[in-house]
Amino acid sequence: MPSTPPRPLRILHIVGNMNRGGVETWLMHLLRRIDRSQVRMDFVVSDDGPCHYAAEIAELGSPRVSCRFTWNGLFQDLRRLVQDSGPVDIVHAHMQFFNAIPLAAAASCGVPVRISHSHLDTRREATPKSWPRRVYERASQRFGARFSTHRLGCSTDACESLFGSDWAADPRCRLFNYGLDFRPFGAKIERQTARARFGLHPEHIVFGHVGRFCPQKNQLFLLRAFREVIRELPLARLLLVGHGPDHEAIASQIEQLGLQQTVQLLEPTSDVPALMLGVMDAFVFPSVYEGLGLALVEAQAAGLPCLTSDRIPSEADVVPPLVTRLSLEAGPEAWANSCLKVAREPRPIAASAALAQILDSQFNIERSSLELLNFYDQALNDACQDQRRSSAA
Repeated sequence: MPSTPPRPLRILHIVGNMNRGGVETWLMHLLRRIDRSQVRMDFVVSDDGPCHYAAEIAELGSPRVSCRFTWNGLFQDLRRLVQDSGPVDIVHAHMQFFNAIPLAAAASCGVPVRISHSHLDTRREATPKSWPRRVYERASQRFGARFSTHRLGCSTDACESLFGSDWAADPRCRLFNYGLDFRPFGAKIERQTARARFGLHPEHIVFGHVGRFCPQKNQLFLLRAFREVIRELPLARLLLVGHGPDHEAIASQIEQLGLQQTVQLLEPTSDVPALMLGVMDAFVFPSVYEGLGLALVEAQAAGLPCLTSDRIPSEADVVPPLVTRLSLEAGPEAWANSCLKVAREPRPIAASAALAQILDSQFNIERSSLELLNFYDQALNDACQDQRRSSAA
């Protein structure tokens, strides 16, 4: 009789939601690419509300399960999930200082591989951390270290933020680069048609920004800088692509600064490559902090000159000639002057050459997905060997 094929490797990704965002977009690129007969990815979320990727996740056969993200709730829900739907090989937590709770729950369920993944460097948050927050983060770091078998970070800064300054000495820690499918950035876009959709003309100089509308991404600062740009360059326009808690504040500031005719707010979209290729002339990214800054990598894939804050991890500078870094402390006027310089100078590298560098980098989904799946396999093999040694002892 034929032998029964081995079951797929089962991975639970612990995330807040699966709306459009850097981490979520990376996970979707991974989900689309994996061999689902060999690997099953499920998503455990704290928010069961509307989800941008919900329909595609369901179509690809990867359930999105809501759990109560409290100590008791998550322990009970995760244990029930494991018992009802079979063994789980890997729990991969993506919730920064909240990783400790799902990892502890996974350990109580006997999950052999438990990964804490750092996606942010929160040390530079604009608002000072309260003492309860500082105590909570220290406790989370301690318990996360106890219950994780492996620890990943998307940049050196992200690793230091969650795992401490001595993270490199911990054999469980390693850098891991996201991967995206950059093939859409090789498309041919008719710029006049693309711009006409937004009422833009060939003579307009279009600055673009992609990011969640929140203090971290610093759009309110960008608007103050853009007001200075308009005074020198009346044909400048700004597209802000995103959504989030600062949406009303951003819309209000646009009105207060008199930028209603020069700034457009666009909802998150899967057409970011087309916007970058066909509409934008330059990209501006004044984040207060980041784990990496995937939107900046995408802008380089489109061949856009990029002005970014010096708080973005250096790993995001894949095509250095395209990237200009500037301190936020320099202020809106200095940022406006740099925007004008970026817009007026010829592009330092052809878009095709920039895309080639991106495709040859560690951010290519083919390389990244293979690296991650090999990591999963090795981690699970090591865990099985450790279990066998413990049983024999």
